[in-house]
Amino acid sequence: MSHRSMRLVAARAAEAGWVVIRVAWSGTSESGERPVGSNPVAVWQRDLEVAFGTARELVGPHLPVHGIGLRIGAAVLATSELPFGKRVLWEPVSGAIYMRQYTGLRRASGLSLPPEVEGGVEIGGAHFTDAEAAAIRALPDPRKLTTPGLVPVREKDRTVAKKLYGVAAIYAKATPSAIAALVARLDEPAAGAGDDDAAPRAVSPGTAADPAHETTVSGAGEAASGVVVTGGTADVSGWRPTTHARFHVAEFDVDVEEELLELGEDLLPATYTHPVGRHGTGAGAAVLAPPSADPKDGPTGLWAVQARRLAARGVPAMRVERHHCGDGAGLDEVKDINPYKYQGVADIDLGASWLHERTGEAVTGAGLCVGGWLVAMAPPTSAMTTRVVLNNVAWRAGERYYEKLYRNWDVDAVLEQLRTMSDVELNTTWRTRAKELVRRRMPYRMWLLLGRCNIPNVPEVVMEHASRNAEVSFYFGVEDGVFFEQERGEEGLARLTRRGRRIKVAHVPALDHSLQARASRLTAMQIVDAALGLSHYPAEEVATCAA
Repeated sequence: MSHRSMRLVAARAAEAGWVVIRVAWSGTSESGERPVGSNPVAVWQRDLEVAFGTARELVGPHLPVHGIGLRIGAAVLATSELPFGKRVLWEPVSGAIYMRQYTGLRRASGLSLPPEVEGGVEIGGAHFTDAEAAAIRALPDPRKLTTPGLVPVREKDRTVAKKLYGVAAIYAKATPSAIAALVARLDEPAAGAGDDDAAPRAVSPGTAADPAHETTVSGAGEAASGVVVTGGTADVSGWRPTTHARFHVAEFDVDVEEELLELGEDLLPATYTHPVGRHGTGAGAAVLAPPSADPKDGPTGLWAVQARRLAARGVPAMRVERHHCGDGAGLDEVKDINPYKYQGVADIDLGASWLHERTGEAVTGAGLCVGGWLVAMAPPTSAMTTRVVLNNVAWRAGERYYEKLYRNWDVDAVLEQLRTMSDVELNTTWRTRAKELVRRRMPYRMWLLLGRCNIPNVPEVVMEHASRNAEVSFYFGVEDGVFFEQERGEEGLARLTRRGRRIKVAHVPALDHSLQARASRLTAMQIVDAALGLSHYPAEEVATCAA
């Protein structure tokens, strides 16, 4: 959630003359999995050491290295023994508060999530053993420490603060004024520990969403809650990016290679993961499309993990940023755009074409939610001849509806509706009953005609497009499966099946919509594995088609 804001923090600091490094904690984002059974805090402190050392190499021994940490990233930064100059603590929290907030969020969501894995603690997209969770809870409140150089920054405008970590991505919004004030603190004398009154005031509401798990040290970013910056007049003109890396995939005890690429005329950032020393192996290839306007690491880093798992078994994988998303976003874009765009479809398809040309393999496209829609809406000429769509809820083929939806989706308006729920209930009930009557009573062919005009949500519209030259599998968790049936998806499925289209629909109770639960994440990886012939997925309940 904090990717956009931390990236803007890094950019604004760089504009002010700082050298900045953004870092993702182990276990988050592009950093992939944390070693099994490891102490997360100890691992994150080692991550910080690597980033600090990199910063020191860049600027030499005499210039200061400062740190910016967000939320729990601030706690890791504040407790580090490294010789930081200033430590800017943005919305700092203790480990206990962090764990309490995010475990409570799961219970309060109102969603029917899959059961928690026995033992340990689950938060969104992460699972910790009891010992690992205890290590995180032991992180102190940074504002109560007396470490030299601490600069606590607690936003006075709580709307700004909440949008850093307390809303869904669609409501998140980076606040330029708050970010500018934060960066300005690097040039100020360090305030006393706990001196919240010295924090900058956000002039205008807005925010940055948070992956409260992420940290940046030598300039944290991406999946990180911290940033490390250095000041002065260091000569970094000789610096060159590292575009190749080698990872060990412990699950299969195999190394894989990963390359950073820039695709197309607009140089979209992309990550290509493949077996060591090989490209095509005869096992196929995969493009992994993220949900919402998320970065290419996918649902809380799951696609980064899955790409390496696939490469470890001989399947090269591609992940590509879309325009306006992740590191493909402009530095003046402060909130997520409508991700249901033909441009996004073209971006994912560009990655599939590049992958097919490099490997010579048949390509399987797999996407979650918005990513599933992007994969399904790829043209019939796409290299993605097999498509796996997880938890899609968007069955309109045009952009206009989604543009209006995202333009009008304002968190403050939603909260106001909740405060006047009695009126909303009457309104919603009338509309819901009218829509349900139309769904049930209207002849299906008329329903489909309206769907082709992008008026109601009609699954056959997208299913028909997706299956023109491809084999397509749709997987739904409980709520999404009910929605598919309510929108008369079974009737469309039966019609297309009779026409010989290669379509499968499966209802999988273990899937929650955003793949936040550990059981959901494991299930999603098994589904993708099975689509590529790497394993069998026996637990699916395949929907039956009407004759």
